[in-house]
Amino acid sequence: MGFAKASGNSTGGKVSNEDGKVEITEAKGWLESAYVKFKKLGDCTLYHVYIKGGDFTSYTRIDSMLVRSYGDTYRADMVGLKAGNYDMMVVPVSKGKELETNANEATAMTVQNYDRSGFAHLDNTGVGAYNDDGSLKSDARVIYVTAQTAKTVTCEVKTGSKATNVTTFMGLQAILDAYQKGSDAHLSAGYGCQGRRHLLG
Repeated sequence: MGFAKASGNSTGGKVSNEDGKVEITEAKGWLESAYVKFKKLGDCTLYHVYIKGGDFTSYTRIDSMLVRSYGDTYRADMVGLKAGNYDMMVVPVSKGKELETNANEATAMTVQNYDRSGFAHLDNTGVGAYNDDGSLKSDARVIYVTAQTAKTVTCEVKTGSKATNVTTFMGLQAILDAYQKGSDAHLSAGYGCQGRRHLLG
């Protein structure tokens, strides 16, 4: 099995860094995703990141697991985006309160679709956990897996013919084993990975 970087040009967003605000060092849209890189602001170690555009008509907070710390720098990625223009906003948090006056935005990031031509998508729509426009299927189950959470992450899996026959499994291997038994309508072979996000489609 081999991996190759997908083709496609990333497009930069517009950023205006001002004193007192989070300094965004890079902001780009790419293939069905967008990201921002930013520097730590003062003593703040927690940041809420929001996205707007596509299906997000107003700023919507992205999952905290998509915001990662690298010491004095941070990166936030949002995946599963339709093609279009997106804005992202970074808000520092101190003592449980968002510091809105210190927030900063990256705007006009252009997101493109993957080229889905080929046998796998012939006469099929929405293969795997994503729709053909790049958005996540409404019934997809999302789990976040890191080296620290691989054995403790949980997911509900249908284990019988009735809708009420649902069991919560702990650990990535246990979850995949439960899907392979075939009781759940979601395809066990339809999971993929974007960064640290595993999608069971």
